[in-house]
Amino acid sequence: NAFSFDLRDVYGGSGSSSSSSNRASQCIQWAILYDDTQSQSRCVDNILRTLSDFKRNRCFAQDPFGEPTVLRRDYRDLGNLRDELRGSRFSTVLCILPENNEASKFKLDITRHTLFSEEPTTAVSAAATTTSNVSGRDSAAKCNHAFDLQFVCERTLSKRNALFNVFETLLLKSQVILYHLDMQLPARAYAYQQCWMIGVKILRKKGGAHLVNICCNRAPFVGTIKFITNHSTFIAGNMDVIPLELMYQTCKKLLKQAVKKVRYSEGEESLPSNIIILRANGGDGLLKAIVSREMAGFKRALHAVQSEKENAWNPGVQFTVLQENCPDSVGIVTHGSQFAYSSKAMIVNDSITSSACFDFFMVLPQKQERAIYGRTLRFIVLSDEYNDESDGKQSRILKLSEDAGLLADFMTMIYSSIWSYSLHIPFPKTPNFPAPIKFAEHYAEWQWGILTTQDTGMRDLEINIDSAKPKIIAPRTCTSSTASSTASKSRSIT
Repeated sequence: NAFSFDLRDVYGGSGSSSSSSNRASQCIQWAILYDDTQSQSRCVDNILRTLSDFKRNRCFAQDPFGEPTVLRRDYRDLGNLRDELRGSRFSTVLCILPENNEASKFKLDITRHTLFSEEPTTAVSAAATTTSNVSGRDSAAKCNHAFDLQFVCERTLSKRNALFNVFETLLLKSQVILYHLDMQLPARAYAYQQCWMIGVKILRKKGGAHLVNICCNRAPFVGTIKFITNHSTFIAGNMDVIPLELMYQTCKKLLKQAVKKVRYSEGEESLPSNIIILRANGGDGLLKAIVSREMAGFKRALHAVQSEKENAWNPGVQFTVLQENCPDSVGIVTHGSQFAYSSKAMIVNDSITSSACFDFFMVLPQKQERAIYGRTLRFIVLSDEYNDESDGKQSRILKLSEDAGLLADFMTMIYSSIWSYSLHIPFPKTPNFPAPIKFAEHYAEWQWGILTTQDTGMRDLEINIDSAKPKIIAPRTCTSSTASSTASKSRSIT
């Protein structure tokens, strides 16, 4: 039930007591936005009553919620909505969607017109207008403070538990740290506090282009989205591996933005000693291509960012591919020599592993109708270099495959990251997927959901809001065929 705005408070860092008390006294600046056709008593009053119950239930030592600003606006006047929300100091705006057929269209229009760098000239809702009464305004003016949107349907306001989840998400989108994992690593050899975790997800849809999302979490075991940096791009629909040049360009911009965040964090963050990359869904037949394109592109981008830094920075890279559709059934043998699934998570790193690559299996217990079965995940480590800075003088590169303690800690960190997916509060009763891949998949789905048939190029999708939302990357080699493929993909989903 604790919360924080600063990573040093969570890790018990060296911040002064006065600065710590100032950070603890912060509360989020937020607003409640509803359409002028809706009733204030039905919308706002219900939220405030449930919010009081939520705060009593959570027993906050310090209330993280400030007094909300109530905004009654016309959802069809998108130009003025854009100007007001981007010019405000709100960290999060809770938008209440009316109970009509236009609700999903309002959500899409408000999202696009508020977050996009260039104001869209069209709207999904037929009744909406896109012009503003503000003369001489800069439609691409950057919103320099952290800002995000949260939507809730009007009919949800009477559901207490659903609103509780909305309040949790409001805090997360306001860059509040809700919790952190108290890591108990078996060997205590891996410096998990000096680690970044990156998830790579290729979102495949039928027809058109595939959407690629690369999500970097600079504090992977802290329950917040404050330290997430996202970049996304498109690849052709016949590709299963990200091309080398595109991987290089995307990762270079991702890493440069992450390093910039560290530089301006005023000592809250530091550069990592190691980077764990989890790549979703790569079959054995793709491993060589993943090594020569994706892993090579990432290391090339890392080297480019290293060369721009004044101080030496040489993190270890653990590039790992996750295969989720494993045919193997792994469990235990009972006294009657019968096979049974384990009620606890299991790790298998010998006997059935490959002789050609460095891999291990993780079995996650799932419960279905009171019966337990195990879902087997296979992890293939394509790069296992670990940068050891434990002596504080000089770093040395170790190999996970040659150090049992480091390997045990590495496996434990991947398993523990399941509970680092803070957007899944309350957590599922059974483990799901490692957080880096869940975050990458979540933001890929979000990016996909805001596409329309009017989008003819990737630059139309650029976002200049300081938030965890993915920044689209239009590669320098982008041609008209790439743009037409993107437009074709947009039409296919509509």
